[in-house]
Amino acid sequence: LEAIARDTELEIKEQVDLDRSRYVNDQLVRAAKLERAGQVEAALAVIGDALERYPDSAELAACKKRLQDQLRQDQRSKEIAWRTRLIKQALAANDLAKASELLSAAQREFQGETDFGALVNELEAARNRTDFDKLLLEIQDSIIAGDLKKAGSLIRAGQETYGDQPRLARLRELFERETCYWESLAAAKRDFAQRQFDGAADRLHRALECRPA
Repeated sequence: LEAIARDTELEIKEQVDLDRSRYVNDQLVRAAKLERAGQVEAALAVIGDALERYPDSAELAACKKRLQDQLRQDQRSKEIAWRTRLIKQALAANDLAKASELLSAAQREFQGETDFGALVNELEAARNRTDFDKLLLEIQDSIIAGDLKKAGSLIRAGQETYGDQPRLARLRELFERETCYWESLAAAKRDFAQRQFDGAADRLHRALECRPA
């Protein structure tokens, strides 16, 4: 009888182990299918339910940890993508202060994240464009106001910083024409005051050449 009891107990244990193995494997397969479909949270729920039934299953525990890590990474990637989108929107609207604030906050929260490197470069480039546009406007206003000394100083500073950019080169040409005009006009007035009429006429002609109608 004892032998029969042992055999029966062994058969029951084997059946229990077999049922457990089949159940665990079935749940792992279900979770894998959900994971491949992009439903990581649903897959994690399946494994969580299975662990309630077999909490000591190493396979289920390992799968749960892997899915949790993946879910955290997915959430991180989504958050980074959302932050990136907001920063790009601010850059597109030329709201550099907001873009800088959003970028700094993102870098603090996601330290070591390399995805923000391109945005740092974009922000720096946008700042340079804005500074360059401000410089060109200041040069133009100085020329219009007749402050050629200031305009010349700004042009030289601009060339040192930005090189011979086409828009800066056009303003330099305008500055040179204006300088030529006013210097020639002043020289013509001096010649006229000294009754050097031929020289004055030449100077006046030169002034008109510098500033064609």
